[in-house]
Amino acid sequence: MVHRTWLQSLMSSRADVTISAAVRWIRAYAVLRTFAGRLPTLARVLVAIAPPLAAPGLIASGILAFVFSWNEFSIALNLTSRDTATVPVAIARFAQL
Repeated sequence: MVHRTWLQSLMSSRADVTISAAVRWIRAYAVLRTFAGRLPTLARVLVAIAPPLAAPGLIASGILAFVFSWNEFSIALNLTSRDTATVPVAIARFAQL
């Protein structure tokens, strides 16, 4: 029996682990290649999954943006004069003429 140093045993065990990991990756790649036609593409996943998940947040953000802008418009409409009016207030006053 050959006496091995700790470095030799470490190197051989790492080589075994590396080889077994490579074999697992090759097998996984073969499985993926076999079922590649059945796997959904990234674009299909983004179109089918992302919009339904993002819709409630986008709707809530839109409502908050509308409410905040409407509040800002009403304050600007009541507190500004004709010379210091913002563009939305000036358009609203022009439409009333």
